[in-house]
Amino acid sequence: MTVDPRVTASLVPSPTVIVETTPFMIAEPSQQRNTGGRWRRLLLWVAIAIAAGGVGWWWLGQQQSTSNVTAMASAVSEKAPLPVTVSPVEPVRGYQVKRTYTGEIVPRKQSDLGFEQGGTLAELLVDKGAEVMEGQPLARLDTRTLKAQKAELEAQRLELQAGLAELNNGSRWEDIAAGQGAVAELEEQLTLASLKTQRREQLYAEGAISLEQLDEERVAEASLKRRLEIAQSNLDKLNNGSRPEPIAGQQARIQGLDAQIRQIEIQISKAQLLAPFSGTIGDRLVDPGMVVGAGSPVFRLVAAGMPEAHIGIPPNLSGQMRAGQTYSVNVRGQGYSGTVTALLPALNSSTRTTTAILQLNDAPTRLQAGETAQLDVTETQPLEGFWVTSTALVPGEQGLWSVYVLGPKQPQPHQYIVSRQDVEVLHTQGDLSLVRGLLQPGDRLISSGSHRLVTGQTVTVQ
Repeated sequence: MTVDPRVTASLVPSPTVIVETTPFMIAEPSQQRNTGGRWRRLLLWVAIAIAAGGVGWWWLGQQQSTSNVTAMASAVSEKAPLPVTVSPVEPVRGYQVKRTYTGEIVPRKQSDLGFEQGGTLAELLVDKGAEVMEGQPLARLDTRTLKAQKAELEAQRLELQAGLAELNNGSRWEDIAAGQGAVAELEEQLTLASLKTQRREQLYAEGAISLEQLDEERVAEASLKRRLEIAQSNLDKLNNGSRPEPIAGQQARIQGLDAQIRQIEIQISKAQLLAPFSGTIGDRLVDPGMVVGAGSPVFRLVAAGMPEAHIGIPPNLSGQMRAGQTYSVNVRGQGYSGTVTALLPALNSSTRTTTAILQLNDAPTRLQAGETAQLDVTETQPLEGFWVTSTALVPGEQGLWSVYVLGPKQPQPHQYIVSRQDVEVLHTQGDLSLVRGLLQPGDRLISSGSHRLVTGQTVTVQ
């Protein structure tokens, strides 16, 4: 509404100034004091007039504002109610958010293969990139020294076996016959010596010989008796065969050689490197002719089959995961089904995360170790509020937002008075926002056209 300037001018009170006039003359000192008082009264009246003018202008502005509001309300009331779309407000106790965690592809099994003993690398049977089967030979060491040691031990064993066979078979008949002949000869010599001793005793009694000659015959007879006993003992040994003790000792010596031979054979077998599982040779780390130490890596073998994804996750999420659960894992933009097989108990010292191991069930074996893998997890966040469409939000004061809801119903069909409610936006997801405020369950929210509404306006629900 436009206010006529003439009306405005009539509403402003005019200040009244009272001026006392006196003839112009040279005043005495008392007259000068009277003149100063008049000037002070004049300034006071001017100040009062200015204040009165300001109050008038303020009153005029209030009247004009009231007239504008009245005019707007009357204009709105004269127009048809604004059609709006509403949706019911329902409370929620949480929301779900999709998060992505990054890790890498790790082969199910990977091993650096080396010999258990050192030696000269004689032959490499495969190269990197080759597909190998479990138990397949991969490389060999020079075993000529080991084979020479084995041959020497085998010769010693043959010698011991021959001695053992002799002990087991007993004496030959030739040896027994010789023993028997020696015994018979000594018996005859002993008989002759006994006769000589008897004659010497008779001669000594007659005084024909000396006592010394008699003693010589007696000593000769005693010597023959001892020789006969020894010969008879040897003959008994030949007749009785070998005792068990020498046989057992010979057998023990043979067993010791057998153990040494087996040890050499084991060393020869370990001079051949075999694949512990089926897979692909990822790298060859040595060349033929090199002297390798025990345990030095020769090949890197990567197991064939389904790969695994090792992904770092927050500790709170690891408490929700269980072995056997299935999640989506993305590699090269392709989604695969990953089954949780294990959760490592220790935190990663650098990332402070827990490592989750997922087996990619439907992933191709051509996935390379070290490729980036992404785990998609939908987490539930406990938070009470109301979901509203983002188009229903209108900016409020002090960083808050507002929404319009239907208020009292009007007598006309489908017509309501709208009211404004302040809310706090807690989370935004797509075209929806989770808010918290004075909304109540069952309130009907105006979901579109909120920017054209004011509090107290009448709307028509479509």
